[in-house]
Amino acid sequence: MTLEGKRIIVTGGVTGIGRATTLACAREGASVVSMSTAAPDRNRVTRIADQIADGRTGRYLHIPCDIGDRSAVDAAFAEATEWLGGLDGLVHSAGTQTIKPAEELTDEDIMSDLRVSTFGMVYANQAAYPHLKDEGGSIVNITSYVAIGGQEDLAAYGLAKGAVNGWSFVLAREWGKHMIRVNLMAPVVATTGFQAWYEAQTPEDQRASDEGRKRTIALGGKMGNADDAADVNVFLLSDLSRYLTGQIFYADGGKAFGR
Repeated sequence: MTLEGKRIIVTGGVTGIGRATTLACAREGASVVSMSTAAPDRNRVTRIADQIADGRTGRYLHIPCDIGDRSAVDAAFAEATEWLGGLDGLVHSAGTQTIKPAEELTDEDIMSDLRVSTFGMVYANQAAYPHLKDEGGSIVNITSYVAIGGQEDLAAYGLAKGAVNGWSFVLAREWGKHMIRVNLMAPVVATTGFQAWYEAQTPEDQRASDEGRKRTIALGGKMGNADDAADVNVFLLSDLSRYLTGQIFYADGGKAFGR
């Protein structure tokens, strides 16, 4: 079990990639605290807890937290690290996604995506720092292909994730002296956000999107699932990645070199 004894926080940890990461970390022996921006469906949290208990693997706690509020993040991290007995790793998976043509974006649309994906990441990273600086650890910030290769109708999201990239590269250099690794993971997987975007397209655009994936995703021409991304996060949290920092890891089936 590659994370046995590790203490991990996952923001956005009850849906999508965050949920898959929470379960994968527990499966690999970690104690995990998930956090979510809005009050989550209690049944969803219960199901995660039940799955972890059934597997008799890591310990699990969920803390509701407005990830876009610095004081809420600080309080949640204080509670989480007390329960965990410290901290070894963080995955910032929380994010929002506005689907709208760039020319129609309002200030409110842009700030909505920046609030959680960007500012929430800053708050979570800073809250993790005091607990990692003495013994090192791993931070994984989730970025997006949208910030690297582009995607129609997702300009605000691309802006937010582009800021995630710049912040993470600087942190990798600044915090490396403390043996804190800061990496980025860029998934191309079928998340709820993608599904919402896809369903908003016309049938003609959906067919074009499907054909585009067939051409550009080397492994089978299809998007992966949340577990494919979560397994990369587990690797980056583990000691197997002890000499890796300041990198983007693509869980994308080969799309990055096919764009």
